Amino acid sequence: MSATFRAPAADEQALLASLQVRLLEPAELVRCHQLLDQHHYLKSPKPVGERLNYAVTDGQGHGWPCWSLRPPPGI
Repeated sequence: MSATFRAPAADEQALLASLQVRLLEPAELVRCHQLLDQHHYLKSPKPVGERLNYAVTDGQGHGWPCWSLRPPPGI
């Protein structure tokens, strides 16, 4: 199996450099679940237990998909 690597073009690299990953605030989580219910075919998840919820924004403040992860034990 051969793997090829393509470095990002300058405009792609600029977009990647502007991305910020951050934890969602509780008020933002409500909006995230509303958007998932409205637009995602699986709707909003109904998780059990603790979750860390993240969002990605670009340098212009545009939102990207949000997701949640269960924190590792001990955190």
